[in-house]
Amino acid sequence: MVDRVLGQLSLADGFAASDETIFDLIAKELDWAPIRTLLGHRSGPGSGNTSYPAEPLVRCLLLGVWHGLSDPALEAQIRDRLSFRRFAGFSLSDRTPDHSTLWRFREELTRERLIDKIFEEINRQLEAKGLIVKRGTLVDATFLQARGRPPKQPKKGHQGPIKPSSDKDARWGKKGKKSTFGYKMHIGADQAHTIIRRVEVSDASLTDTEPADQLICGDEKAAYGDQAYYTHA
Repeated sequence: MVDRVLGQLSLADGFAASDETIFDLIAKELDWAPIRTLLGHRSGPGSGNTSYPAEPLVRCLLLGVWHGLSDPALEAQIRDRLSFRRFAGFSLSDRTPDHSTLWRFREELTRERLIDKIFEEINRQLEAKGLIVKRGTLVDATFLQARGRPPKQPKKGHQGPIKPSSDKDARWGKKGKKSTFGYKMHIGADQAHTIIRRVEVSDASLTDTEPADQLICGDEKAAYGDQAYYTHA
């Protein structure tokens, strides 16, 4: 399997334009070489379908984390938004990854324990360039819907076991009147630039306050959260 060739600009790319975003600045300021070293060579030998290079997929996952997007929502945003395509390294003619590809890649990085190392390297570089000013940390949590369908609700008078979901790790969570079957992403972001510094992922049943301490780096002057955190000393 070989890597796809991405980012070859066409005439349409020359006519397309959008305002520069914070992610354009990050893409310019970051040295991606150490991140590529962490990722290593991920394409297997021999013939087969072309695969996406690891670096664009990492950039896609970063966009998902920074915007609190589920994999299907991230797939749609990468396909439709110029700023997302530009940051990830896709031209207008490039085929972008679907949510299954993004999910499998995240699982691969998780198995190899690379997620935390990649975030640490990115935050180290951003801090060195003054893009993280440590004025304060904003803590928050967002639901991510599971890919698998929720367990089926038994009909009245049903006898026997309930058909479980194909996603055995997902759980129900509720915020206000909205219930979500899936996961919860807990985020600690720099107050000035809203750049993610800490991320914790749990099933949706976990309360916002339980992983809150892990979202605080310890070098900021203050931490801020919404009403979901008011009981947490």
